[in-house]
Amino acid sequence: MEQANYIKAIFTAIFAFLSALLGVLAVPVILLVACNLIDYMTGLMASKYRAEDINSYKSIRGIFKKVSMWLLVVVGAIIDEMLLYASTTIGWKSPVAFLIACVVAMWLICNEIISILENIQDMGVKIPAFLQPLVKHIRSQVEEQINTEKIEEKEMQKEQDVQEVEQENVEEGTGETTEEITENEGIQISNDVIDERRTHYGMDRI
Repeated sequence: MEQANYIKAIFTAIFAFLSALLGVLAVPVILLVACNLIDYMTGLMASKYRAEDINSYKSIRGIFKKVSMWLLVVVGAIIDEMLLYASTTIGWKSPVAFLIACVVAMWLICNEIISILENIQDMGVKIPAFLQPLVKHIRSQVEEQINTEKIEEKEMQKEQDVQEVEQENVEEGTGETTEEITENEGIQISNDVIDERRTHYGMDRI
């Protein structure tokens, strides 16, 4: 009993440390590592039923693949920090930290779960028919979230560019806003078109 409490205390301390270090990203990272281990083990077990030869090269390649998934989450966290810095510069603060990293981790978890289900199915174990469609639906929702975030990122970048242009105009002393610049450019384009048509029809000789 005491040994079980000791093990529970160790896992609680590890989870508390990861939560303090990663914040909301702690749970997706733990789930991803767990799915990586389960997928690796079930893949080794299913290889016997698939009549596949397992050698050190394939094993190392599988480990590298799992490590690459963790690196993808790290890349997502780096992108989150870049977006946080950019949004702070324009005075907007994101309500959720590590948003991109969490989405990437969830997408990888869905792929790992699908792979685990395929491994178990290859071992002759019947799985519920709704599991794979459910996981694939979750993955599609994650992909839609990624597309939405890309659109929001472009809008935020566009807003930042507009503010930079207005700031440059103020520093140069023009005092023109973005709308005034666009209107002036439109007038200039119209005048150029009129001059071009006059030249084409010989009206500039009058």
